[in-house]
Amino acid sequence: MGKAKRAQHRSGSLGTLRFAQPTIYLSRFPIDRLKIDQSFVRGVEGMPVNGSIIRAIAALAKSLSLQVVAEGVETEAELAVIRECGCDESQGYLHARPLPADRFADWLREHGGAKPLLGPSQETHRKPLIP
Repeated sequence: MGKAKRAQHRSGSLGTLRFAQPTIYLSRFPIDRLKIDQSFVRGVEGMPVNGSIIRAIAALAKSLSLQVVAEGVETEAELAVIRECGCDESQGYLHARPLPADRFADWLREHGGAKPLLGPSQETHRKPLIP
């Protein structure tokens, strides 16, 4: 292949994402939750494209009967957007900073246990995180 063809081939594939490769594992492994990386969540209220990506991931997860967890939620604005996009749960500094395992039970008692993102009428399929 000549230099011009190689350059054209390379530039033509820069905008291509092989979506099937990582998503094939969704049907191969026994999982019940799909996590959305914090890189999509951070500042989502000002980045409509990230909201669209989160919405699409949530729709895919729901079609496979998976719960959707958004990682890295730090602000009320981010929480509002991920709720709107269909996420079931969230993790991040908005809820709590990391803490040692031996302090977790105390923190959980002080904060009333795990709280869902969705209202009671929307939780029919949700499994509790902590019995």
